[in-house]
Amino acid sequence: MRLKESYLDAREGGRQSGDDLGGVAVFFDVENILLGVTETFVVKNIVDFLAERGEVMIRKAYADWGRYRQQQRQFLEEGVEMVFLPSYGTSDKNRTDTAVCVDAMEILFQRPYIETFCIVSGDSDFGVLARRLRDHGKRVVGVSAKSAASQILVKQCHEFVFYETLVGKQVQGYSLEEGEARLEKALQKIVDEYGTEFRASLLKDLMRKQDPTFSERNYGARSFTSFLSHYDGLVETLEGGVVRAIPQEEPDQGKGAKGKGGGGRSRRGGGGAKKSGGGAKKDGAGS
Repeated sequence: MRLKESYLDAREGGRQSGDDLGGVAVFFDVENILLGVTETFVVKNIVDFLAERGEVMIRKAYADWGRYRQQQRQFLEEGVEMVFLPSYGTSDKNRTDTAVCVDAMEILFQRPYIETFCIVSGDSDFGVLARRLRDHGKRVVGVSAKSAASQILVKQCHEFVFYETLVGKQVQGYSLEEGEARLEKALQKIVDEYGTEFRASLLKDLMRKQDPTFSERNYGARSFTSFLSHYDGLVETLEGGVVRAIPQEEPDQGKGAKGKGGGGRSRRGGGGAKKSGGGAKKDGAGS
């Protein structure tokens, strides 16, 4: 069968998959990210994450650098331009927001080869900027600690990454059972539109569209294929990046009704992960 291509947003060029970021501009709100991160903040973790999926062409970090002298070296080593924003008391609370917005809009109109804008902050004030960038057909990725991520900003991003997952930490609030519910929701929609065979990248893009914070890393998996391997009662991974949805038996009327002996059963196959209180254990490297 001929597979349909991933094309979830008519305003977003010909990008085949949300994993392909193209030319990237990244903006670090240094004060915000450092306030949210509980462990040592490493700039390289974010730069490498973006570089694996695109070309990081513009790198800017905004701060009163006199207050963050210990952080300067690692930004310099990663080729990040450090924009100095001196503090003048509480009245300049939004100085970073303003500077980022001005630079981002200048790049938007003067450098059309930048396809993805990454905002390293959880500040809700960047929600308006994210929406405007999307209106112009650009992809927006947010990064911050989970505790500092504003839902206003999260909902305006195509993808929102929790910093904890970039350092290999398990994110609280995610389990394989919760992941199963997300997968079932996406499969129901994708099978109705594309049939039972489709590209894995299309499924992942849809799951991100339904929730920008979705990432296999949240469940301890190192690849989307590894994430899917927990649900062999729902999907089968084929060659060439294709996935097949496994038909599900409908419960008998009366017997399978929820709340009356048999409803709400898990559809994970024998290879599915067992329930654990702390969420999913980490997988080995997947393809």
